[in-house]
Amino acid sequence: MKPNTSPEATSRSTPRRTERPAKPLARPTVRSMGRRRDSRESNERPMKGNRLPTHSAMNPTDPLDYRRVLSQPLRDLLESLGRKCPVTFEHSRRVAGRAHDLALAGHRLDRPQLLRTWLTGLLHDLGKLVVPTEVLAKEGDLDDQEWRWLRLSSLCTESLVRPLLPPGDPLAAALRATRERWNGGGYPDGLYAEQIPAEARIVHLADAIDAIENATPYREGQGLQAALRIVSECSRSQFDPYYVEIALSLWSDGSQAAADPFPGRNRERPPLAHTPGTVNW
Repeated sequence: MKPNTSPEATSRSTPRRTERPAKPLARPTVRSMGRRRDSRESNERPMKGNRLPTHSAMNPTDPLDYRRVLSQPLRDLLESLGRKCPVTFEHSRRVAGRAHDLALAGHRLDRPQLLRTWLTGLLHDLGKLVVPTEVLAKEGDLDDQEWRWLRLSSLCTESLVRPLLPPGDPLAAALRATRERWNGGGYPDGLYAEQIPAEARIVHLADAIDAIENATPYREGQGLQAALRIVSECSRSQFDPYYVEIALSLWSDGSQAAADPFPGRNRERPPLAHTPGTVNW
């Protein structure tokens, strides 16, 4: 018997294949290309989010590099400080550069710590956003209440920055400790010696050098060599002696002196009276 090969029999015996529309291939390719394009452009576009990524190509001596390293909220805080008190903002940039030079010459910190030292120097005075403008701009000596405002600013710095960092980020602890002293006589926690984060010890020294060297509205600058002489007298009491020696080896010949924000003033003058072992600024 011949098999039934009619069209009806064939359609009954052979399952009909359902034609499904082909998946578009272009969309995944576009998404992939988009991700690669975003990666290539990440150095030019503002960074999003609150994390502080390590920027391997960062040159900490470039004062504009903070725009590429910091999250947008921290950049906004820095720029607010620059608008409120340009002198403080320029001081912070110089401290960041000098602290990085000290850390690099010390050969004790790894790359993340070097970056964190630079950031600590750059951000350490953000708390001055809460200090009254008339205190920051006052010419002449500050009274006790005005000094209390300035001392409060280090705690305010931590309070401003900590919520913008990942939990447990060591940058917050470094910012909190920038007023601690090697002998335990600082604040807010009375830490001493190596209890103080290395980044904070270095920034504390760089901050003092710059504050003594350069003029402020309430004090004339004394120059770099006078600053080095004073901090060397405070070695082992206020400052980490190791980094004091590094500072003397780097700058005792007058090299790498920071720019004076008040060039019309006389930067070289007899040193102000101070208690040996203590630097106030």
